[in-house]
Amino acid sequence: MLGEIIAIISGSLWAANHVATRKGLSEGGSTMAAVYIGLSTNVMILWPVALFFTDLSQVGPLGLGFLVIAGIFGSLLGRLMRAVSIGKLGVAGSEPIISSSPLFAALIATTMRAEEMTLVIAIGTLLIVFGVVMTSEGQWRINKIGVVASLATAIFFAFGENFRKLGIDEVGSPTFSAVIAASVGFTASIIYFKGRNPFRTASGSSKKAFLYGGFATTGALLTAFTALSLADVVVVVPLFSTSSLFALLFARIFLRREEKITLRIVMSVLLVISGTVLIVAR
Repeated sequence: MLGEIIAIISGSLWAANHVATRKGLSEGGSTMAAVYIGLSTNVMILWPVALFFTDLSQVGPLGLGFLVIAGIFGSLLGRLMRAVSIGKLGVAGSEPIISSSPLFAALIATTMRAEEMTLVIAIGTLLIVFGVVMTSEGQWRINKIGVVASLATAIFFAFGENFRKLGIDEVGSPTFSAVIAASVGFTASIIYFKGRNPFRTASGSSKKAFLYGGFATTGALLTAFTALSLADVVVVVPLFSTSSLFALLFARIFLRREEKITLRIVMSVLLVISGTVLIVAR
């Protein structure tokens, strides 16, 4: 039960990051600055925490290798394919496909790692995925490259979560696992920016919002890896998807949007809640 609750907390923290990022972008900041400031914050906070709470003598090359591979799949390849898919299909077209990631994660966990997928967990996962898909709004576009990129994103994220689980089981430290994930993403961003200074593309107010987002993702990483250390992938990964539900709620509270709550939104919320309750109370 504890792992499931922490997974939901992680979802809420990822949602807080989404809202903070959107706030920073609306105030003139760039996506590049949002990524760089967020990852910089993660690394600066997580390394001291990880070194304090981790017995480095217990960190072997196998566990470290699993965590690096997880970072490559999730932090690098997954995010890259997500950018391509959004560019080709837009958010409305790509997110429903990307939201299938928990299904791929469960398939990998059950076939390659012998985790148990019960009927209740399967139904709960499907309800959450369908609920997240229903929150996607906007104009849909059809593009073959976009569809392939969206599916690749979902699969890369799914492999990333499974390698995270393998890494945590070997290392035994969620904090160290989290900082490796952040460090891989930070290193990839440095290579991508090629010496450019992302701070120049953000105003003072947007930097503040991005910093808050960095604090949120730091907590999200810590809770995500803690949840994975306490429960199976088939259980916690679907619960991470509750971030879409929390993002919807936080946006209406903190961004003060004047958006009408439609029947579709109500139905999507009910589906996500129903799936979450099934998994937690199974």
